[in-house]
Amino acid sequence: MVFTVHFLIEGDLHLEEMRQAFVQAIHSHPLLASRAVRADDGTRYRWDLESNPEVAAFTNVLLSQNESSEFTHRIDPFRGPNSRLVICRLADLPKQKRQYLLAFQFHHAVTDGIGSFEFCSDVFQAYLRIVKSRSEDDSNGDRNQRRVHRKSLLPTLLPDRGLLDRRIPHPVKPSTAHYFLAKETAKFLFSFPARIRSIRSDKALPQTPDNISTPNDIQHFDYETCLGYRCDVSGIEVSPEIVDILRRFAQQHQATLNHILLAATFRAFGAMPVRWSLLAHPWVAVLPVNMRRQTTNRIPAHNGIGYAFVRRSKVACLDWQSNFPTLKTELDAIQDWKLAGLFVDALAYIRRFPRWIARSVVRSMSPGSFVWSYIGDPFRRFPDKLVEREQQPQLDNCEITNFFGAPPTRNGTETAILVTLWKDSIRLWFRFDRKRVSLEQSRFVRQAIANEIVRLAKEVQSHSSDSRDLPS
Repeated sequence: MVFTVHFLIEGDLHLEEMRQAFVQAIHSHPLLASRAVRADDGTRYRWDLESNPEVAAFTNVLLSQNESSEFTHRIDPFRGPNSRLVICRLADLPKQKRQYLLAFQFHHAVTDGIGSFEFCSDVFQAYLRIVKSRSEDDSNGDRNQRRVHRKSLLPTLLPDRGLLDRRIPHPVKPSTAHYFLAKETAKFLFSFPARIRSIRSDKALPQTPDNISTPNDIQHFDYETCLGYRCDVSGIEVSPEIVDILRRFAQQHQATLNHILLAATFRAFGAMPVRWSLLAHPWVAVLPVNMRRQTTNRIPAHNGIGYAFVRRSKVACLDWQSNFPTLKTELDAIQDWKLAGLFVDALAYIRRFPRWIARSVVRSMSPGSFVWSYIGDPFRRFPDKLVEREQQPQLDNCEITNFFGAPPTRNGTETAILVTLWKDSIRLWFRFDRKRVSLEQSRFVRQAIANEIVRLAKEVQSHSSDSRDLPS
C-alpha cells in the first residue's frame, strides 16, 4: 500500500537544500518518520519514532536502469521510515534548462492523499526558507516568494487523529443512517465486483465516429519509467473545450465534474468485453472520502479517510443519463451524512476476531473494481500557497511544470484513478496492478475511458435540449 506523488521541475534546483528541506519536514510529521511495532496482543500496532529518518532522503543525478531498483523497492513499515524522497535528474531541455523529477513516496498506513499534499507543501516551504537564508538578496526573495499561510502545524494533535468527523446532520433520522450502514456494509462484503483482469483486450473498442473525436480532445501521458525510475503511472488529458462542455452540463444539474466523469468511466467499463463468467458481476468504484474534523491547527500527516462504495450493474453503467443523477444523489448522501467511516468501522470490528480469522478475512476482501479519487487542482490542497506565474507554481528559481500520481492499488482492486485539474484541463492518472493487469489491458482501459468522456461531451453538446429533461 505505497503511493507516490510526483512533481516535474524545471530550473536550477538545489539538490542538497531540497534534501535538507525533506529532513526538516519529516521531523515535524512523526508518523512519516516512524516504524511499526506489533503490540503485545498481536492484533494492533504502535509507531516508534525512527531515530535517523534522514536516511529516507535520496538525491541522485541521472539514475541508471541498474541503480533504479534500489529506490523502487516497497517501503517496509516495520523497518521505517514510512516516507522517502527520490530526486531524479532528467535530460536537459532546450535553452540549457535543467529538468528534475521529485518523487515523494508514502505508505498508506500512515497518511492519505490530503496528508501527503500537506507534507509536500511543508517540504517546499522549508526549501524556500533554506534557499532564502543562503541568498545574498533577501529582499528579492521576500518579494518573489510571498505566501498565504493557512493553518499552523501542531504535532501535539496527532494522538487525536482517530477522532473522525461522524456528525449526522439534522434532519437525517437514526433509522436512515442504520439502513445506510447495513447497505454499505453489504456492498463492501458481498459485491463480488467485476475485475479489470477479466477484460478481453483482444476485442475491438467501440469505434468513435470521425465527427465526434478530434486529435486535440485527448492527449496521452506515459510515465511508466523515467530514466530507469519506475513511476508506473499513465494518464490522459481532456482538452479545455471538452471540460467546459461537461462543466456547464454538470452545473445545470447542480452537480460537479466529479459526478459526470465518474458516470463516463462507469459507461466505459460497462461497455468493455469481459469473460462470460463475470458478465453478471457489477462494476464497483471505491471512493476515498475525507473524514477529518475541522481544527484550528493542522494535524501532521495521518490517514484520516473513510471509503464509499458505488456499485452499478452493466446495464446501469451503459445508461449514463440515469446513472449521472443517481451518482450525485448517492455521493452527496455519503458526504453530507458523514457515513464514509463505515469501511473503517467494519475493519475495526473484524480485528476483534482471533488474529488468524481477521487476517484471513481482510486478505480475502475484494471490495471494488477500481479506486476513484477526485482532487481537482493539486496545489489547492497546499496549506501554504506557492507563488504562480502564468499558472505555473514557482519554487525559487524553478517552476513546477507537471504533477502526476495515483492512489495505491490493493488486493482485488486492480486499478486506481486520480482526477486532477491542470490549467483548465482535466487529467486522469492511472495505476494498474502489474501482477494481474497486462500492459495491453491497461492501454485498452485508458483508451476506452478517453473515448467515453469525449463521446459523452459530444452527446451533451448535440442534444442540449434533451439533456435539460434529465432529473436533477
